[in-house]
Amino acid sequence: MQKREIGITFVMENRFTLVKLFEFEKVSFYTVKECYGDNELLWYDDFFKKITYEDKREIKRMLIIMGKYKGAQPSFFRHEGRADALPSRKVSFANVSGNLRLYCLRIDERNVILFSGGYKDARTAQDSQISMLFHAAVRMAGRIDEALNENRIYFDDNDRLSWDDDLIL
Repeated sequence: MQKREIGITFVMENRFTLVKLFEFEKVSFYTVKECYGDNELLWYDDFFKKITYEDKREIKRMLIIMGKYKGAQPSFFRHEGRADALPSRKVSFANVSGNLRLYCLRIDERNVILFSGGYKDARTAQDSQISMLFHAAVRMAGRIDEALNENRIYFDDNDRLSWDDDLIL
């Protein structure tokens, strides 16, 4: 009889929660924190690492204009499935590459959750190299909507998002 070693594979399950990134007078911006093993990844930081210096500057400027002066108006976002994306074609103050997508979820004029994204290289996001990021954003938007409906994410006295420390999406 021949001996055979049996390998056991442990599957680590990723855990997701929210963190606040920036708070301005008119808008608070949040992102998803993904935890796997001893590692953590902030989705917005991952996006920011992948884009050009010029686009980083323009995204920052767009978020500051929304956050300080205009609020998260619906016209600033393009609707993509259950998620949204920045910038919209209607945003005159955003001078970013036309194929750049920052997937997000606009909760209301005061709260926006920024996901990840990148440069779309096909006619649709679903056919693009960023299709996995698009699908992850759509799935996460659904999880966040569910958490809002179940009051695991709720609004504080200042109409900003809040959640308990043990929130898992």
